[in-house]
Amino acid sequence: MALGAAAAFFAAWLAVKVNLDRACVIGDTPYLDLCTPAPDRTAQLRTRIAANPGDTAAYVELALSPRSAQQARALSAAVLLAPSDPRLQKLEAARALERNDVNAAVAMLVKIVENHVQEEPATLALAKLLLSGQSPALEAHLQAGAQWPQRVLGRLSQAGGSISSALPLVSRALAAGALDPAAVTAYIARMKDEGALTDAHTLWVTLHGRTLPLLYNGGFDQPFVMGGFDWEPHAQAQRGRAGAVVDRSGAEGRGGVLDIRLTGRPIALPMISQLIMAGDGPLRLQGEYRAMQMRMDPGIAWVVRCTTGPGQVIFRSTGFTDTGNAWKTFEHDFEVPPECGNIVRLELGTIATASPAAAELASGRGRIWFDNLALLRRPR
Repeated sequence: MALGAAAAFFAAWLAVKVNLDRACVIGDTPYLDLCTPAPDRTAQLRTRIAANPGDTAAYVELALSPRSAQQARALSAAVLLAPSDPRLQKLEAARALERNDVNAAVAMLVKIVENHVQEEPATLALAKLLLSGQSPALEAHLQAGAQWPQRVLGRLSQAGGSISSALPLVSRALAAGALDPAAVTAYIARMKDEGALTDAHTLWVTLHGRTLPLLYNGGFDQPFVMGGFDWEPHAQAQRGRAGAVVDRSGAEGRGGVLDIRLTGRPIALPMISQLIMAGDGPLRLQGEYRAMQMRMDPGIAWVVRCTTGPGQVIFRSTGFTDTGNAWKTFEHDFEVPPECGNIVRLELGTIATASPAAAELASGRGRIWFDNLALLRRPR
């Protein structure tokens, strides 16, 4: 596997090297500013080095010349004199891959990408190596505050892959402090958009570094993390003219609660939802609610849908009615069929069984709060 990855990568790297001569002619050298020296130039460089063994510029120029018979020796000397020169680091990486030494090549490429933001060829090369199965070689260079992981992950789509292909590196980079949690949340959102829900949830759990309950943030005590596996209010639900204005608010002795105000306008559904890694089998949804001056037709209900196929509804609770501003408990048992897949969506909708388009005609007035929601597994 390593040999195949090295060979594939070097083919791409070699294309960059071969094109240096042409780049010198057309003046298009975004990452190297030295052109191949003419034959007499090579002799001049050797003369300069003989007269001045410490002439770093001469060693570098000779090392970068593919026509030089002394390139290998010149490269060794140039690296000693200018170890941080990105041009030499590229050449060292290329030579390492010629030897099928992936670890040495990755070490050099990581240095380039970490210290030179604009080095896109090296960044793309690391992305290709990562996708070809060389994640362990990259993981060996993870350290707190490193910049190269995020730069490499940003090139995965250009390299022909996705974040799902890089889960081990992402997980270990997060644990090492080499990735910003906000960036990881953005990766999770992207994976969800790509339909890789299981991989996205795996990364979500890794982000939190602990075992999570089936229903996340069921007490509504934390601000919603958009793009993750937290509560997601409808895009219109936080606008002043929405039919259902969804927010978190405080309640005496309770901390945060889900606060929904019905304005009489048409309600965009679902009002709020959460993707849940539930698996199949029997479950119980329980929680508390309080409603005041509720007038709603059809009534508000919790709905569970499959995320596969057309989004089949597998559970719909009874409607929540006015409680005279008192808190009441509720619980409902249901079962997720195997064909539904591992991940379901819990939504706050209505008791209507009509189409979603028809359900959006629902409207109402009043206010309802939810707290201490939980999803529990029941014995089969």
